[in-house]
Amino acid sequence: MDLQTATSQLDRILGFFPRAEGKAAFLFAFNTAVLAFMAINVHRGDIALWYIAIPGIAAAALMFTSINSLWRVQPRRSEPICYAYCPPFR
Repeated sequence: MDLQTATSQLDRILGFFPRAEGKAAFLFAFNTAVLAFMAINVHRGDIALWYIAIPGIAAAALMFTSINSLWRVQPRRSEPICYAYCPPFR
């Protein structure tokens, strides 16, 4: 494989990172908005009702898990973008 082919393949692969980062940023914002919507609509009396509390706790736990997973995918701005997507190569 010559240098030109390797460079073009690397450019093609690195072209996917901004799109994946954009999708992760959108999902992070959407999850945060859904979590805020859930927090705004919960009242003190709703927590005492088990048929509202259990699905609410489950939904909040799933949202926090999703936000944590998306946060781990996002590259830190102090690191080069490749290191954020390729943790074994740190």
